[in-house]
Amino acid sequence: MRDLLHRDALHHAMPRRVMRLIAVAALAGALVGCSSILSEMPQAVGGLPEGVPDRPATAPGFPSVNDLPRQRSDAPLTEAERKKVVDDLAAARAAAARRAAGAP
Repeated sequence: MRDLLHRDALHHAMPRRVMRLIAVAALAGALVGCSSILSEMPQAVGGLPEGVPDRPATAPGFPSVNDLPRQRSDAPLTEAERKKVVDDLAAARAAAARRAAGAP
């Protein structure tokens, strides 16, 4: 009979222990999640590395969904301008290939 009472008491104590453990884990998670102290900690223990810019005082705004982009002031390249750019790039590529072939 004594063993039966001991087992019954242990059975009722187990859910209390589990509930306490869950409560402690939830509290710890809440404290860590809401903490802003990580930004002030050294990098070795999880803080931000040195040289990181400060956060802006106000968050940047989001563009409106219905806003259209501004009209471009530049016109597209004409066919002659496009051909000149392609020829310049081909000449630069050939010059780089010549320099690379002549290098030791």
